[in-house]
Amino acid sequence: MLNVYNINIKVYAESQAEADALQTEFLAFVRDKREQGVAVKASRIIEAIQRFKNNIFVHNFLNQ
Repeated sequence: MLNVYNINIKVYAESQAEADALQTEFLAFVRDKREQGVAVKASRIIEAIQRFKNNIFVHNFLNQ
């Protein structure tokens, strides 16, 4: 059975508003997936980060 947990993650941002926008977008993403019947589980986010952290396209996008 899945439980809901709160986490606090530090991110680099130009302003608090930008950091707040990240949180808003992530929560909207999770909500939208939940409405589609998909649970955004921590284990899948971990796997996605591990799979794509060395991806050249992701690297180039984040490096812009």
